[in-house]
Amino acid sequence: MKENILIISFQSLTSNSGAGMAKVGYNLAQQLFAKGKLDTFIVSSKGKFETPFPSKAVSKLSRYYLFLINKIERTLKLPSYLSRYAQELLFDRFCQHHVHHNLTKIVVTTPYLFHTFSKAKKLGIPIYFIPGNPEDNWIERLVQSENLKFGITDIDAYTYRPRLNYYNKSIPLVNYIIAYTSILEESYKNSSCAKKIIATRGILKPNSISITKERPLLGSTMKIGFLAHIVLLKGLQTLLDAWEECQDLNMELHIGGVMDKNMQHLFRERYAHLKHIIFHGKVTNVPQFFSEISLFVCPSLVDGAPVTVYEAMQNKIAVIVSDHCGAKDVVEEGETGWIVRTGNVEALKEKLLEAYNDPHRVYEMGKRAQTAINNYNTQSFYSNLENIIVDTTLIG
Repeated sequence: MKENILIISFQSLTSNSGAGMAKVGYNLAQQLFAKGKLDTFIVSSKGKFETPFPSKAVSKLSRYYLFLINKIERTLKLPSYLSRYAQELLFDRFCQHHVHHNLTKIVVTTPYLFHTFSKAKKLGIPIYFIPGNPEDNWIERLVQSENLKFGITDIDAYTYRPRLNYYNKSIPLVNYIIAYTSILEESYKNSSCAKKIIATRGILKPNSISITKERPLLGSTMKIGFLAHIVLLKGLQTLLDAWEECQDLNMELHIGGVMDKNMQHLFRERYAHLKHIIFHGKVTNVPQFFSEISLFVCPSLVDGAPVTVYEAMQNKIAVIVSDHCGAKDVVEEGETGWIVRTGNVEALKEKLLEAYNDPHRVYEMGKRAQTAINNYNTQSFYSNLENIIVDTTLIG
């Protein structure tokens, strides 16, 4: 029977790629189409351009309801997790209409698709899920633990009960979960989905960036970088606790990204006194941000595959990542960066001091980091994904 595979991503398309996990969907769709195995690639929204394969927005109405939801959020100053959940519910409702009996498989990068999955199950179509984040219940427990630690009671996307309930009734309908980083694999193995996991390895390699500026070296201030949409899970609090004992050295901490309400409150209460911190806010010019730093830190409490780490490495920057960060899979300890225990302030402080005391080594590590990313075979990753999806004999 000829393969006819539907790919679904909640994110949006760009003219030559996709946002977030849509990048995986885009590359996989391109590969499957070349071999005559693709039905369509469905996304939340799409511009007025054509892709080299069949693709469409989930609905002709999507641009209008997305605009309306975002306008309501801004006008009423609603929490962003509410608008996100509303978008996910609408996406699922419209998405189910793209499921038909001629499909042989469905590949998704979002799990919030109860109605879509239910229809696929009725038609006997197997569902392959490629997650971008660790397992939702695992994340929820980590967030609740941090909330308790800091006395935070505000709800966010991962503690919003209706959204978590929707996930928990959707995920049992998935047939296979493809975990492409060690932390994705670990989180799902510690869930009720353990028997559905297919493990592979890969990275969402960033687009090429031209390096035009040399890194600060000996004799200059060591500039430490942090870049993320700043929520508790990104672990900035661990970095700030470590920074308290490093702030009197010739170092600067450059923080890029927008803080959510919880992190803003936490910073005002615990970290407002810290020195030598430069806030960049929303970063629209990522290469420029990286051109100003010497070392990049990703201290996430949990993170599937943060592209910022790969972007830093591509920019000749050594990295420090937590062991709950999926990017640790490509970090060679002591050669391209360091891996520290998640939430361990002392361990992170030691690595910051080690870097500060040997800037020449950090500089050389950055060059090796760039080589490691540039030499990574992206095509091999997507070929492995295709083989897993198409060749059922490879499944456990």
